[in-house]
Amino acid sequence: MSRRERERLSKAEMTELVLRLQRPEKTSRTSSKPPSRDRKERRAQAKPGGAKPGHEGHSRLISETPDAVVEHRPDRCTGCGGALQSDLPAEFVCIAERIDLPEVVPVVTRHQQLAVRYPICGTRALAPLPGVARGTPLMVSLSSHRPCACTRWQPTSRPSRRFPTSGSRRRCPTCSGSASARAD
Repeated sequence: MSRRERERLSKAEMTELVLRLQRPEKTSRTSSKPPSRDRKERRAQAKPGGAKPGHEGHSRLISETPDAVVEHRPDRCTGCGGALQSDLPAEFVCIAERIDLPEVVPVVTRHQQLAVRYPICGTRALAPLPGVARGTPLMVSLSSHRPCACTRWQPTSRPSRRFPTSGSRRRCPTCSGSASARAD
């Protein structure tokens, strides 16, 4: 700040300037600021920023076959606000592209397992399913998070088929623990 600028300052501005100059700069040594917030000192021999001489720039290539081309033509003058007629000649300035990804559409394949009863021996033969999940994805997700068969997500008003409602005790088939028979 030059002498003339200091003379033009009001009394309040001069007082604020003096107080600011007397106050030490906040660093990690003079306050509770972490050292990572300290200002980095610029060395005289530091490299200048930006691209170095001879470096070839890289940019995204413009598509040769766009799906749609939209021309953006001004309708008002930015200087005076007057209306620009559509028959006035226009010059090309630049290209900007926006790439939108198409919406992902799920492909649902329903696998129907069929059973056939063999007429000679009467055995019911089931066709194997090719590694697909039964039920809806929600139920598959919920059943994969069950720690054991004792854990139930049914309303408490319905009796459980897995455990009888009598007061007997039965072993849990998954965790081998003793599960009290309860109405789930």
